[in-house]
Amino acid sequence: MDKMYRHQIRIGLIIDSGYIPDWVCQIINEINQSNNASIEAVIISSNTEKLNFELTNKPYRKNILYSLYCRLENRRWSGVTDTYAGTTNCEMVYKGKDYINISVENPEMIDLQRLRASNLDLLINFSCSNVSDQIIRCVKSGLWSLCYGYGGKYYQKAPIGFWESYDNSPTMECMLISTHNDFDSDKVLYQISYATNEYRSALMNRYQAFQHSARIIPKKLNELYELGTETFHTALTKAKTIDNSQINNDRIREPNNTEMLKFFIERVQNSVKMRLLYSLFNLQWTLKYRIGKGISRDFTQYKKLVPTRGGWWADPFIVYHEDTYHLFFEDALYDKNNADISVISIKQDGTASDPRPCLVRPYHLSYPFVFFWEGHYYMIPESKSNKTIEIYKATRFPDEWEFHGNLMENIEAVDTTLYFHNNKWWLFTNIMQQRNFSIDNELSIFYADTPLGNDWIPHAMNPVISDVRRARPAGRIYEHEGKIIRPSQDGSVRYGYGIRLNEIITLTETEYQEREIEFIEPSWRKMLWGTHTIAHTGDLTVIDVLEWRPRFLQKT
Repeated sequence: MDKMYRHQIRIGLIIDSGYIPDWVCQIINEINQSNNASIEAVIISSNTEKLNFELTNKPYRKNILYSLYCRLENRRWSGVTDTYAGTTNCEMVYKGKDYINISVENPEMIDLQRLRASNLDLLINFSCSNVSDQIIRCVKSGLWSLCYGYGGKYYQKAPIGFWESYDNSPTMECMLISTHNDFDSDKVLYQISYATNEYRSALMNRYQAFQHSARIIPKKLNELYELGTETFHTALTKAKTIDNSQINNDRIREPNNTEMLKFFIERVQNSVKMRLLYSLFNLQWTLKYRIGKGISRDFTQYKKLVPTRGGWWADPFIVYHEDTYHLFFEDALYDKNNADISVISIKQDGTASDPRPCLVRPYHLSYPFVFFWEGHYYMIPESKSNKTIEIYKATRFPDEWEFHGNLMENIEAVDTTLYFHNNKWWLFTNIMQQRNFSIDNELSIFYADTPLGNDWIPHAMNPVISDVRRARPAGRIYEHEGKIIRPSQDGSVRYGYGIRLNEIITLTETEYQEREIEFIEPSWRKMLWGTHTIAHTGDLTVIDVLEWRPRFLQKT
C-alpha cells in the first residue's frame, strides 16, 4: 500500500496515575514527533492494587534493607540514570487528548463503549495492571506490553533488575509482547538479551531495561506502519510465544531482609576476592597456537605467544602466503592510549618470528580482518574510535599497507567481518546504537556487489541478532563439512568471556537465521578469564585468551 493512503496509527496509552516515568515520556515524545503514529487517548487505570516499577514510598518492615539498598543505589549512580529516573506530569505530554479513567482489569460496559468510540488501532500498556480481554477486543492491533526477565523466566511487575543481581545472572532480557485475540498465547514482537551490570547494581540493570524499552517501541511502531496491519499481523503468527508457566511468581515481589542480608554478604566476599586477585596477578590477553589437522579442542596442547608485561595481544587473523602463515593481531600497551596491528610469521614446523608492526594509526586499531580479492590483500581493522569502517591495501605483504578508503563513515562499529556468498559480499558488524548502550548486544548485516565500495545496503532484519551471548563477531566466517560457521563472542559473564560457533542457515537480503552448534568456554585451565577470537587456516589454529598471570612471572 502506498504511504499516501495510510493513516497514522491511533494509539491509546494505559498508565497508572497522572505522572509517568521520564523514560516513558521519551517514548511519547518520539511518537509525537513521528509521522506514522499519534496518541489519541490516555487510559488511567483505576485498579487499587498496583506494583511499582520503582521503590515503594512506604516499605514494609520486612523490606527495610531493600529500601536502604535502593537509596544507596540512587546516591551511588546519581547523574548516570537521571534521564530515566524522574517523572513527568501527564498533562504536559497529553494536552488535548481524550482521558479515560477506568478499571482495565474489570471494565464496565459504558467504559468499553467509550473506548470503542475512540477508534484506536493499538493499546500500549505502561501500567502494572492486567488488561481485560474485553478492552483488547476494542482495538484492531491488540495490546503491547513490556516484559523483563532472565533465565527463561519472565515478569512484568517485579522490582526490575534486582533479582538478576541477586541470582548473579549474567544476562537480562527486555521484550515487547503482543496480546491479540486472534492468538491463544502472547507473541514476542522484539527481544534483546544484554549483560547485567558488572557491579551487580539493580538500578543500572533497570536503567538498561528502560533504555532498551525506549528504543524498541518506536522501532516496532515504524515497522507496523511500513508493513501495514495485515502483513504485520501475518508475520506475527510466526513469532515466538510466551507460555504463562514461564512467569516466575516467586520474583514478583520485593526481597525481604534475610535475602538482602545474604546479598550484602556475597557482595563483600566477591569484592575481597577480586582485590586479592588483583594484588597477586595481572589480567593479560595472550595468543595460543597449534599446527595440526583440524581445529583441536584440546587447548592445553597449544603453544603460547606472550607479550611483555605492559601489553596484550588479541584478535588473531591468519593468512597463508608463500609457504608461511602470517598471524595478524591487535598489539597494545597498557600505558599507550591506542593499539596497533602487528604480524608474526609462523613456519610450517611451528617456529614463530618476532612480532613486527604493520599498521599504525594515531587512533586505536584492532580486529585486523584480512582477505584476498582480485590479486590483492586487503585489511579491515576495527577503527571505531575514528568513527569509520576503513579498508587498507597491502603494498608489500605482510608488512606495509596503505589506506584505500572508507566503507562507512560517521559510524561506531566493531569487529567488521566480510563473507562472500551467493555472488554478494556480506558485511557483519556491531554498531553503537545509542550512547551508554553496550555495543556487544546487536549484530547488523549489510550487503554489496563489491567489498571495496561505500554503498552497503542494510539487511531488512537489522539488527539480525539481539543477544549479547552471540551477537559480536569473533573471527572469520568459514565453511566446514558443508556448513557455514560464524564465530561469535559471548559477552554475558564479562567482556570476551567465550566463543560460540553458529551455523548460518539462511542468508538472503530479507532473511537471516543461524543456530548455535558449539560453545567454547575458558574452562580448560585454571586462571583463565576469557577467550573471544578464533582463527583457523590450513593446519594453523590460533585463539586469544585472557588469563590471570602472576606479576613476578610476566615478561619485562
